[in-house]
Amino acid sequence: MGYNVELSFNILKQSSISNFIKSVVDVAENNGCKNYYYNCEFNNDIYQQRNHYVLIFDFENEIFENFLNFIKNIKKIRNLNIEIIYENNNVILYASSYYLSKMMDKQIAKNYKKNKRERSYSEDEILVLNEVERKKA
Repeated sequence: MGYNVELSFNILKQSSISNFIKSVVDVAENNGCKNYYYNCEFNNDIYQQRNHYVLIFDFENEIFENFLNFIKNIKKIRNLNIEIIYENNNVILYASSYYLSKMMDKQIAKNYKKNKRERSYSEDEILVLNEVERKKA
């Protein structure tokens, strides 16, 4: 079983979007990412404007340390946000507060918060969660 990671960045804060995407993709490929794709997300709501690229990376569970290294490296990149990490069987491991409140269905978010408190995590999942929640250096 592997992991999928969704990252986002604000396109208004990047001078060269293609170079920024390439640098993130390079980090992913160097750490064993098998598939990736990206999408542009716009929302012109009066109360919430969003101009972001969303990058989705798929990691197989061949070498777990590569995935953990990917998380460490992307946390060093400024203006890049981890939105959600989920296992290939669609079990959510981590979701950002923005993703929970704005992107996810309310009932699914409620279930995620409940399961987060009650479920037991494997050693690998604990390592991933610790790395995601570690403060940037």
